Amino acid sequence: LVGNVHLLHGDFRECLTALEDGSVDLILTDPPYPEEDLPLWADLSKVASRLLGPRGLLIAYAGQIYLPEVISRLQEYLTYGWTFALMLPGQGSRIIGRHMIQAWKPVLAFSTGTWPSGEWADDVLVSPERKKDLYEWQQNVAPAKRIIERFTAADGLVVDPFLGVGSFAVAAMESGRRFVGVELDDKRFATACERVS
Repeated sequence: LVGNVHLLHGDFRECLTALEDGSVDLILTDPPYPEEDLPLWADLSKVASRLLGPRGLLIAYAGQIYLPEVISRLQEYLTYGWTFALMLPGQGSRIIGRHMIQAWKPVLAFSTGTWPSGEWADDVLVSPERKKDLYEWQQNVAPAKRIIERFTAADGLVVDPFLGVGSFAVAAMESGRRFVGVELDDKRFATACERVS
């Protein structure tokens, strides 16, 4: 616990049970993309449907190969809202399974049924540089800050069920939001704790 940031070590399906129904403004997360992890997306949808307030959103980074299945699983408990394009810096990752060089990543937005009205926003996010010094799947803080500041109020609660090394925790801290993050892996959890301390 550092100020308004709470980091929990364990499985999000268990760790987030203490949060009240409808108490979360934004779930911003980057779940694992491999095929064997697809069931986690349905679990995420179920947990999000309980936690999100009426204007709350789940915004999740996603891979391309299993995108239809990911969307299908998220729709088990939530309503599809939009797909943002996160433009990736550098030469792009080589996706061996499709022989594609990836220049952008889909970022999916789902709601509990009501899309929050408010200011207009565009659907292109830009990652200014690759940040992989702490972990191979580490994300840049800048696009996350933009999402958090656009879709939450100053006192909003942001939750990340797949904390990783804590990039979204840092984004929430820098945006002055309350934050709860959960990470199952020991090393990644320790790194995230170091980053926010």
